[in-house]
Amino acid sequence: MCVTSDDQCRQSCSGPDAGTGGCVAGGTCETVASVSACFEVAVPSDEPELIEAGVVAPDGAPLEFLADGAPVVQADAEPLDGTLPDGAPGSPGDGGSTDGVARADQEAAASACPSAQTEFGNTAQGDSNPNFTSGVGVRTATSLLIFSGYSAISDAGDGGASNAVYVQAFDPTTANSLGSSQPLFAAPPGSGLVVDSAAIAPTGEIALAFSYGGPFHYSTGNSQVQAELYGAFLAASSDAGPAGVVLQQNPTLIESGAIVGQPHVTWSVALGAFVFSWEYNPNGNWLIGTKNFHPNGASVGGTDPIPTDNANAYVQAGYLEEEQGSVASTPDTVGVTFQNVANNWPYLTLLDLSGNPIGSSILVAQVNHDWSTVGATAQGFVYVYDDGNDVSEQYLPVSADAGVAEAGDAGFAGFSFTGGIHAQDGHAINDDVGGAGGVGIGLVYLDGVSFAYVNSDGITHIGPASVISYTYEDGDLMNVTNFGGSFGLSIYSTMTQSTQMAASGCPQ
Repeated sequence: MCVTSDDQCRQSCSGPDAGTGGCVAGGTCETVASVSACFEVAVPSDEPELIEAGVVAPDGAPLEFLADGAPVVQADAEPLDGTLPDGAPGSPGDGGSTDGVARADQEAAASACPSAQTEFGNTAQGDSNPNFTSGVGVRTATSLLIFSGYSAISDAGDGGASNAVYVQAFDPTTANSLGSSQPLFAAPPGSGLVVDSAAIAPTGEIALAFSYGGPFHYSTGNSQVQAELYGAFLAASSDAGPAGVVLQQNPTLIESGAIVGQPHVTWSVALGAFVFSWEYNPNGNWLIGTKNFHPNGASVGGTDPIPTDNANAYVQAGYLEEEQGSVASTPDTVGVTFQNVANNWPYLTLLDLSGNPIGSSILVAQVNHDWSTVGATAQGFVYVYDDGNDVSEQYLPVSADAGVAEAGDAGFAGFSFTGGIHAQDGHAINDDVGGAGGVGIGLVYLDGVSFAYVNSDGITHIGPASVISYTYEDGDLMNVTNFGGSFGLSIYSTMTQSTQMAASGCPQ
């Protein structure tokens, strides 16, 4: 390795031969922590830097899933203006060393689970707080984390709200709390802060989506429109207490106008990025947008608005008890769900990895439905929806030319879950990093949260089986994550103003 303080080394790495950059045979020029240097895959001491740069996986294999080749760099937290509700500085910490926790996350991501992880352990019970408005859970390599939205009347006397995101850690095996919920970072001012969704990258970084205007009501539809959508990006830090995460930079404003429903964020292996998706209303009509971010929070494209079967890209009005805009990706394509304006039928729009539409939007089924969600296998999309009576799945295989193969006379192959029970909401997620290659699905019923798994063939499935027992109230929020083949399933209860979470097995 060239010493990173050697100007000659840096110059050779950034010159016209970048890639080899004048490095010796077998070496590669990479940028780590904003410094370019020569590293060699065969040199053990260089492996940590190459892992951090996104060149190799923790087991030394090429990290091929980073399609754009961008390095993954852990960043220290950037202080926020203002203070947290307890008067602590807005910065969650000094950033600290990231290598301890990050290495554990990366090592777990490298270990493949022997089978689909559908058996869940004990349920973690997050703290209850009269100022908690929402909550989402994330399973990491070393813990279960619950992120809660906090909103209280401001002490400034201006009628505004003091907003923050709190975090609480739990042991992944016992689900015992590792400490009380603590402020993580201050959120921008606004009324009705809601932490909507969370996702985790294979290298341990976490993305949160949060908005304002209160939670969406699936059973009755929102009587008011929500406003603004932000993204927050967290990195691992061994100096950050039991939770082990810090904010990398100030939250990013993604949408400044009216939004509706529960915004989504998911990790895309194909894009090597977090994908945010949301429904919004810029001019009296409803659209769906997406925006992509590297693990460090750098913006890397997206598609806004998503093309639909409507010439103006309109979708069904989001306040009519519906939820849409779910995103998933195969190795070559990105799929986005929507409900069309004319009939409220479920559709899928396909995009290439640059965000360009592939063909026309695809009609999935001729049925009026309440919500839709999508996950993906290597060969196609697992599209799940509820028509008000039960939950159904359609499998849309991807053809050789990257489009979806035409449905036969009988439509796409699929199934309905047994029992004929209506679900209030459902979220699907890929099991494509250390998992079995299928799709996990969290389902919210009146008596609790269940989990189902569709195998990599897109048809055979396991469940649904009950995971968390509780009583549903309108405004409750569910979240599903996947880390190294282990699923994290959480539900926020408006009744108890707290979040419960459980995780399936594998990462050890």
